[in-house]
Amino acid sequence: MQYYFYGKIIKDKLELENKSILERLVKIIGKNSEKPVKVEMTIKEYRGARTNKQNSFYWLYLDVIEKETGQFSEELHEYFKRKFLAPRELEMFNDKIKIPSSTTKLNKIEFSKYLNKIELLTGVPIPSYDGSI
Repeated sequence: MQYYFYGKIIKDKLELENKSILERLVKIIGKNSEKPVKVEMTIKEYRGARTNKQNSFYWLYLDVIEKETGQFSEELHEYFKRKFLAPRELEMFNDKIKIPSSTTKLNKIEFSKYLNKIELLTGVPIPSYDGSI
């Protein structure tokens, strides 16, 4: 299971945004454990999630591809997610399944690369934009 927490480093000190949630999670993970529970943590610089403007631009691009290919934009979206994004594992009720990743989890750079892959596959050029997304 993965959990994400965000914070800021200010004057060489880490300040977590959701410290109370992290503390509860630590209690849940360590509950009823007589031995230390080993955990893994990764700290990386935040890259920023894709913007609403990028999302709007993406659906505009899917509409352009729909007009060029005759494929529905919703189906194109599902196809591209499965083609270019690694599936994620979901565990529920003691069962693990793989589900498609979401474009909402992509940062700005990853999202741009995703659009470039779509352009290469379809041959439909990404529409021009002013670069403010």
